[in-house]
Amino acid sequence: MRWYALDVDFEMYGKDLIESAILSTKIINLLGKKNPSGFAYELFLDDKKEKPKPNKISPEQLKNLLKAMDNQEKKVQQKINKNKMKGSPVKNKKDW
Repeated sequence: MRWYALDVDFEMYGKDLIESAILSTKIINLLGKKNPSGFAYELFLDDKKEKPKPNKISPEQLKNLLKAMDNQEKKVQQKINKNKMKGSPVKNKKDW
């Protein structure tokens, strides 16, 4: 599971996936790890009652999404780098 392998701190999911998040929480707890904080969201319309356009997001939404993904990627990289062994590389003599 991604939560287990990457030690995920938080997870966002749509209200249609709440059942899946509940099941995943049970599985991660059985594996002995703490489940991530869950944040459910839902689609809502603004005051103009406009319907969302399929497969289209605004430039502002794209910017926010990319920023959030970049922040999450940095956190994952920090966790990976933290677990790497520190020291100097071993130099081997070439035998050819």
